[in-house]
Amino acid sequence: MESELRWANDRILSLPVNDSMWRLALEEGCDRSHWFCDRTAEGSHQDKIGRLERCLVRGHGGDPLLDRQKEFVKLLEARGVHVDARFHEGGFHGVELFDPSKLQILEDDIKDFIDASTEGSSLLQ
Repeated sequence: MESELRWANDRILSLPVNDSMWRLALEEGCDRSHWFCDRTAEGSHQDKIGRLERCLVRGHGGDPLLDRQKEFVKLLEARGVHVDARFHEGGFHGVELFDPSKLQILEDDIKDFIDASTEGSSLLQ
């Protein structure tokens, strides 16, 4: 992915760190074409994705995973899922751990998503 290559030396999620994390998560001998990390791959249970009603997907311009996040949004939308996609300029993977203002934005995004998801819900009345 272009964002992974552009941010290959990211201080939080460099390409070697990202690769190591995938190697730890996947079965031995598997690579990123495995359905676990590539939701477009065969066997990825895409038919189950349409069962989701809503989904919040967030990202930042300096995140190596940005392109994967955007592709995931397209996949969800193609399956009829209502997606609240929030991609913010600046920042990087995990920026909320280091910048209180970015943490506040994360909290606001989550609150807005929950509020929108529960509007009119009989469970809250």
